[in-house]
Amino acid sequence: MKNYNDLFREISAGEAVMVVGGVDGSLKELLYNLAFFVGRMVRFIFGPKNPVVAS
Repeated sequence: MKNYNDLFREISAGEAVMVVGGVDGSLKELLYNLAFFVGRMVRFIFGPKNPVVAS
């Protein structure tokens, strides 16, 4: 039960931050995080030294 309460608390805090930050700010942050994550995944999949072709 405690884990669910913590999860809901984190979700509520995230929603509050989005509301306070406004749509524009949260959207920019979301796009930045998404681009960072995609960049990390591309670097992880292809790698700088030995690229691997996804089968």
